[in-house]
Amino acid sequence: MNLTGQTIDTPPAPILVLGEYGTLNGGERSFLTVCKSLQARGWKFIAAVPQGSEFEAAFARQQIPNLGYARVDEDGLRLDQQGKRQQLSRLIFESKPAIIHANSLSMSRICGPVAAELGVPSVGYLRDILKLSKKAVGDINRLDRIVAVSNATADWHVGQGMDRSRVGTIYNGVDGTAFRPFEAEGDRAEIEQLQGGLGIEAADRVILYVGQIGMRKGIDSLAEVFVELAQQISNVHLLIVGERNSTKAENVEYEQRIKRQLSATRFSKQVHWLGRRSDVAKLMRLADLLLHPARQEPLGRVLLEASSAGLPIVTTDVGGSAEILPAETPLFDPDDVAGMAGYACNLLRDEKLRFRVGTDQRKAAQSRFSVVQCTERLERVYRELLGAT
Repeated sequence: MNLTGQTIDTPPAPILVLGEYGTLNGGERSFLTVCKSLQARGWKFIAAVPQGSEFEAAFARQQIPNLGYARVDEDGLRLDQQGKRQQLSRLIFESKPAIIHANSLSMSRICGPVAAELGVPSVGYLRDILKLSKKAVGDINRLDRIVAVSNATADWHVGQGMDRSRVGTIYNGVDGTAFRPFEAEGDRAEIEQLQGGLGIEAADRVILYVGQIGMRKGIDSLAEVFVELAQQISNVHLLIVGERNSTKAENVEYEQRIKRQLSATRFSKQVHWLGRRSDVAKLMRLADLLLHPARQEPLGRVLLEASSAGLPIVTTDVGGSAEILPAETPLFDPDDVAGMAGYACNLLRDEKLRFRVGTDQRKAAQSRFSVVQCTERLERVYRELLGAT
């Protein structure tokens, strides 16, 4: 609305959404959730993401066309920053967008100088807490608006020299109808089917991990905490949902080493490497707790989803995690295996405690991380960029 309280129409030109990678991780899923809500309010979008990717397919399901985005040239050589910006300039000329929305830190850096030179309103998302060069910070500062997914993320980047006047926090929204607690009448058959497929008995306890397989997610601590728990609770299973995206040798060896370590224990049959799954919401209704020992986490989407599902969370005091969970939730150092295992053990042994913790988390998620709140705040940014407020 403008100052008179009259509704201002959304622009006839689309918003161009930039995504350098085609995988559907937290940042992509977060945007798709709010995008659907914005579409219902009349906003139009066009994508520039890798063709043939999961991200493109997800946009197609929301009737959003994709111009494509290539990370390599015609000879298969990786594009440098100049090549990426030349590609972006072409895409902007083709689509003539009302606004450019760079959906990640890397795309924000590519977009900043191009949008400024072409005079197209721009907004970029900071979904990572990373050390940046002065040049990278300067590139991102050329965006009109910069959205951080948590206050911790905003403070980190402002501390590196990002322009505080351009930076604001918008928490991701989570769909509370998809991610919800177990309902006995409607969910029992699905849960029993999942248990049967995984070889899990009804009386077994289930720990769930969802995320990338990598050092930043603390998979080494995940394995150690599980082994500690399995020594105390005989019928506990660990479900690991996710894949390793990095192809660097050190990350490949990191994953292989942890798999070897877990395979060498007597609990190996209780560890289930499930890869990517489309039924995470159902797995959260099956599980007894979420174990997320991350070493870095700007604002973990899986923590929002688990909170909305009423699934008790055992996690670390890093990044924006403390902004998600109720104040009384214990948070741990990423290397505090004993602390995480002790709290997880208490949760697994005490059904009343699990219910209370899960209920408190869901209330917090509903009050602070709704799709409506996220939509309204991002829509306000779009309207400011268009001079509509």
